[in-house]
Amino acid sequence: MHFWIGRDAHELSAGVAAVLAVDLCKALKRHARPIREVDGAESAGFRCSPTPVATRQLPVKRPV
Repeated sequence: MHFWIGRDAHELSAGVAAVLAVDLCKALKRHARPIREVDGAESAGFRCSPTPVATRQLPVKRPV
């Protein structure tokens, strides 16, 4: 399972995305493994993947 982190993502949001990806893989009984994709450095496998089945964008809250 690939999860993508945008270059403008806050450090906390990136960490939450990673934890949620691991939790999802555990829920799938380890039939998937998390693969982090970083904005601007996406793997060839990610770039040629078919359209994602499900996507979720976490809201970005910037510290004041």
